[in-house]
Parts: sequence; structure tokens; C-alpha cells
Amino acid sequence: MAPGSDGTGQRVTSTSNNNGNIGPVPSSFTQKVLIESFTSASNPNGPENDLKIRNAISTWPTQVIATSFHVQDAMDGTPTHEVLSLVNGGSIPTLPGVMQNRLIYGGKLINDDMTWDSNLPSSLAATPNIGLAIQTSTNGYSVQANVHVGFNSDQSGNWKLVTYVTRNNVIGTGQGYDQSNGSNTNPASPFFSQGDPIPGYRHNFVATKVLTPEGGTSIPAGFMTTGGHFIESMNFDVRSANIAADLTVVAFVYDATDNFIINVQQVPVGTTQDWD
Repeated sequence: MAPGSDGTGQRVTSTSNNNGNIGPVPSSFTQKVLIESFTSASNPNGPENDLKIRNAISTWPTQVIATSFHVQDAMDGTPTHEVLSLVNGGSIPTLPGVMQNRLIYGGKLINDDMTWDSNLPSSLAATPNIGLAIQTSTNGYSVQANVHVGFNSDQSGNWKLVTYVTRNNVIGTGQGYDQSNGSNTNPASPFFSQGDPIPGYRHNFVATKVLTPEGGTSIPAGFMTTGGHFIESMNFDVRSANIAADLTVVAFVYDATDNFIINVQQVPVGTTQDWD
């Protein structure tokens, strides 16, 4: 069963005043980067791009956050098409394609030449004026996520909050899951002689649901002040506790005037991530 069909119910969003165990808004935040990749089990360059993503996370384990949107395979789902509708007119880009904080590099929003990682150091060197914290809890097959956005300075503009759910380990069998491998005959590649396609390939960071509207929830101007603290609560359902344990909530704030992602946060379902 594709992860987008795992029984997640309709998204429910509401403004909340539940601070829970989230502390007061701090005066500084860590800059993080969201990688949004477009890929497919049928794309021969997918494994090498996945390796780039894992290497970036290994290099900056607390700052690089990944999501993966699949097209034309068993993991293709509503999140992919909602994102592509927003950023690419609904068209499928050249695969693999990667957005990094939705910045334009070399005239491209979606990098398709496997060079996106060269821009990470400069992106991570920025000083953000917002940060995020996330609380999640489970009750049977129901998951609640409270996403907090904090401001350390006065801001203005059309800023929006978007929240994804990703599944971290998707393994299936046969067409739609087995990963095409263009490096199967390349002795210099870690994917040498693993098969083409690679059976039982582990797909990570697979986007399964968009909890907010894909265009985001507008943050009211009254919260965009020094010490401002906006909270949105969301609920969704899963089919089993095993699925819930494999899910991560990823939330980010972007500027709707230019699509730039200002900061991002993630947390495994069932846990809490305070400001950092």
C-alpha cells in the first residue's frame, strides 16, 4: 500500500493556545534548510541523489531536513501534486529535482543537475528571525501536532506556515518500489552491482500528507512581533502504531511573495522538539 494511502484522515487545523512544554520564545534561532526532492523509483539517478541527501544530513545532522516527493511510482500521492501545482505549474520536473529552501540558484528553483548541495553552506550561514517548535502525541490511531512559530524581531509580509508528514522507511516489492539504478555498472559507485532495479530499496523521507493547505496557513500580523508566538494544531489518523512510529512532522514558514523558506523544524511523531 502506498504511504499516501495509509489511512490518514482529513486534515483538521485550528488555532490553539496550548503551549504545553514548549518554552518561551528565545532571542535567537538556528538556521535550518529544507530539502524538497522530486524523484521516482523508475529514475536511474535516484539512488545517487538520495545518497547526496543522506550525506548532507550526516554533515549537518541538526540543520538539514529532507522531504521526498515521488512521481509515477507506488509512492506517488496527493502531496506531490499539491507541491508541484504551487511551485511548477503542476508539471513534473526533470528527475531528480531538488529545491533547497525554495531559493533560486543558477536561474532554477528546482535544481536538476545534482549540484544543489554546493549551496548548503551559504544557506546555513544565515541568521533567522523566526524559529519553530513542534509537539506531537498519539492516542490510538490518532496523531495530534501542535506547531509553534516564534519571532525574535518585528516582521511584516505575507508569511505562511506549511506542515508535512513524512514516512522514513518505505520498502515494497516489485514495480513501483524497486529502485532503478543507473550506477549498477559503475565500480566507483556505492550502488555498484546492487542490481538494476535494486530490490527492497529503502525509500526515506517520503511525503505522505500535507496537513495545512499546501499554500500554507497565513500567520496573522499580530503575531509577527518580537516575542510573538503563533500556534496551530492539527490532527490526522494512521492505520497502525507501526506506521505512526515511522512518521515525522515537518513544518516550515515561507514568504509567499517569493516562496523563500525562512526556517524549518521537524520531530518524530510521538515526541516534542522545543525551540533550537
